[in-house]
Amino acid sequence: MVAPEVTTLGESPRELTKAATATSTARPKVRPIARRRRARALARALRRERAEGLALRALARRDESRHALSTRLARAGVSPDTRREVLVRAADAGLVDDTRYAAARALFLSERSGDLLILDDLRRRGIDESRARLAVEALEPESARVARLVAARGVSAKTLRRLAARGFSEESLEALVAEVETGALR
Repeated sequence: MVAPEVTTLGESPRELTKAATATSTARPKVRPIARRRRARALARALRRERAEGLALRALARRDESRHALSTRLARAGVSPDTRREVLVRAADAGLVDDTRYAAARALFLSERSGDLLILDDLRRRGIDESRARLAVEALEPESARVARLVAARGVSAKTLRRLAARGFSEESLEALVAEVETGALR
C-alpha cells in the first residue's frame, strides 16, 4: 500500500519546493541609496585597511616619528582623514611614540654627533622642540663625548674641525681648541 502524500494547507509538495526555492534565491530588495551608503562605507573601510597595512609594514622595519609616518602615508596617496585615523590608532596601540623615537634617535646619533646636530636632526624629522630637548638632556654630557672621541682620534686640528662639523658646541670644544693651539705653538 502506498502512503498518501501529506501536504500543508492544501499545497502539493512540488508547489512547496518551488516556493521555498524562490524565497531562498531571491535577493532582498535594497534601495539604491542604501546600496550607495554601504558601498561608500566599504570603500572607506578598504582605504583605512590599506593605510593601516602601509603603516604596519613601515613600522615593522623601524621605528618612525608621527610626522615621518604621516609623510609616508601621504606619498602613498592616503587621504588626510584616513591618515589621521591611522595615526591615532597607531599611537593608541603604542606603535608610534615621538618621545620614544626621539630618545632612540638621539642615543644613536650621540655616538658621533653633538647636541646641536642631534636637535637639528630631530626637528627635521618632525619632533617638537620640547621632546627633542628632553631627549638630548637625557644623553651623556657633550664634554664627555668630546673627550671619548678625542681619545679615539687624537688631538689635532683635523679632529677639532670634524667635531665642530658634527654639531659639538663651542663650549665643549674649548679645551680641545686650547690643546691644539698650545701644540701648534711648541
